[in-house]
Amino acid sequence: MSPLASSRNLPISLEQRLVLERSVAILAAMAHPTRLTVLHALAHYGALPVGRLQEISGTEQTALSHQLRVLRKADLVRATRLGRRILYDLKDHHVAHIVEDAVSHARETTNAPRAEAAP
Repeated sequence: MSPLASSRNLPISLEQRLVLERSVAILAAMAHPTRLTVLHALAHYGALPVGRLQEISGTEQTALSHQLRVLRKADLVRATRLGRRILYDLKDHHVAHIVEDAVSHARETTNAPRAEAAP
């Protein structure tokens, strides 16, 4: 069942509901340490070959291939073949913005003072 399936009483259109469900799928695809590391690297360095993504992520080739397949299926990255090499790049600038905003938010909340627990 979709995370938004219980939200059927919301006063939103079917189109908006579908967009929100797609947004959930996009965020879910990003919600993995290796995938987020890959997206972050691509946002910073641009198109990279699989070997360089392996080095950056510290992930074995087979595991990385699986994670890249998830990102392609979610339409977050694109693969371009150059001879025997395959370069991966972000699908568009929106992906970079989402990644950068998430990283910035995490950085801010990591450095923020913690609220003391009530007695």
